[in-house]
Amino acid sequence: MNRFFRLMPSLVAILVTSSCAVQEPASSETGSESRRQGQLRLLLNSDGGDGAMMAFEPPITPDQLCRVVNETEGTQVDVFIQCVQWSDEQMLYPTRVAEVYAKPVSENHLRDFEQYPGIRRWARNVDSLLESGRDPLEIWSRRSREAGMQFWPSLRMNDIHKDWTERWPSFRSQWERDNPQVRLGSAVPDRYLHQANRSPQPSHGYSWAMDYALEEVRGRKLAIIAEICANYEVDGFEMDFLSHPYYFKKGEEARGIPLMNDFVRQVRARLDEIGRTKGRKLTLLARVLPSLELNREIGLDLATWIREGWVDLIAPATRGYLDISADLTPFVELARGTGVEISGGLSDLYVRDYTGSKTGRASLEMLRAAAAAAWQAGVTSLHLFNYDCHATGKGEPGVLFSLDELQALKEIGDPALIARKDKHYFVTREMGGLTPEAGGEMQLPTEMVRGDTRELRFLVGDDVAGARADGVLESTFLLVSLQGYDRWDDDLRVQLNGRRLRGRLEGDALRFDGVTPKQGNNLLSLHLRNRPASRQAPIRVQGVELFIDYRD
Repeated sequence: MNRFFRLMPSLVAILVTSSCAVQEPASSETGSESRRQGQLRLLLNSDGGDGAMMAFEPPITPDQLCRVVNETEGTQVDVFIQCVQWSDEQMLYPTRVAEVYAKPVSENHLRDFEQYPGIRRWARNVDSLLESGRDPLEIWSRRSREAGMQFWPSLRMNDIHKDWTERWPSFRSQWERDNPQVRLGSAVPDRYLHQANRSPQPSHGYSWAMDYALEEVRGRKLAIIAEICANYEVDGFEMDFLSHPYYFKKGEEARGIPLMNDFVRQVRARLDEIGRTKGRKLTLLARVLPSLELNREIGLDLATWIREGWVDLIAPATRGYLDISADLTPFVELARGTGVEISGGLSDLYVRDYTGSKTGRASLEMLRAAAAAAWQAGVTSLHLFNYDCHATGKGEPGVLFSLDELQALKEIGDPALIARKDKHYFVTREMGGLTPEAGGEMQLPTEMVRGDTRELRFLVGDDVAGARADGVLESTFLLVSLQGYDRWDDDLRVQLNGRRLRGRLEGDALRFDGVTPKQGNNLLSLHLRNRPASRQAPIRVQGVELFIDYRD
């Protein structure tokens, strides 16, 4: 079958205003209780922006507000997760703990409204709903349950969009301005500086991320979580530690581990207490970095969280783009036998550099491949972040998801359903194009000089050998994209799982037809045996892609 690429510090007072009245617990007829932990398929996290609040001119209607839920009803999405804030401290519900981002109360708001119409729509829509006595969280909760989904609010434990003051000055809450001691300030970790160097620089050389070494920061976050869970009909809660992963000052991360452990323990205890009053357990999800070591480096001790049962689900993911190459098996192994489950974080619709555009969206075949790899690693569900925020119809009224984006939501939550459907695997590229030797966090791109060997690892969920034996396999081929390679002068040997591949040059890539990858972990070895001394520049390995096509 031909391949078509488709771009595609305190306890919280119960709220008493009429707009925040607590609903009666949903009956089993709603379907929201029908799929509990261990039975979940897709968990979709929405930031409420481009999918709803920023897409419609105010006043937004409840039906417009629920566009994401409406379009995903009848798919495999079992949990609708809604981000409740704009930056760190500014909420979209009538909070008594933090601040509401709604009316323009300062010149900073007015400036943002003039420069970014989406921000104006977001704030005005929140304001219009609250002024009319309607609460966005109540509307989302009710509609999710009607659609047969669970409803989990999400809180970003740190969000540094506000570091770019020339772009979003209104993202800094009054509480943060009045209490500069709560910020990390100039002592930001190297990881922050490393990532900042790969992207447009913030206007200041310090971070407004909150310092979790301070009890007042941890207490405020706990109060926000408790306020939401106590006053709304929720089935769980997401602690998003990935947006953005900076919690302690440079050199203080190890010292901060017991403080963060105690914070997560307190959240668990508070949710259990609230759950008892509601007659059900509230699921707690932590969204984290895709490496146990990286998490510990920033002060997140996942091993203890799992061992103590403080969380029910962990969603490891890579920030900013779809990452098929993340190794989730260490998380799965760590959680085995504990009751804690791992949700495969697909993170984003964007694919860096593999679709011909830096902002290209993942194809249906790429999403199937990412899902199949995660299922193969042993996850029990899939977590989708920014899926609506980066969908084809983002930021505009009308249909949000393209046909392929919607089709993925009907397929990828069932590994058996996608087992023998076309896929497009790839080895994830570094967002900024840095090689591992230059500080890049991904395997690609990488550079080679004469005598070098590069080993690239990737996970495949398909049983290619079985499909070939059953006569349902149409074709497979592997593409290795190269820069600076000369087919006549360079002796480059390529092996897949120890077996040498022989291919042909197709544009800037070597193409190998008929490959048979293993179901599970695969090792691609590149060895530059010889190269003329006159060719000093290295060969740059830009990409590795695997295409698997099945017969109709």
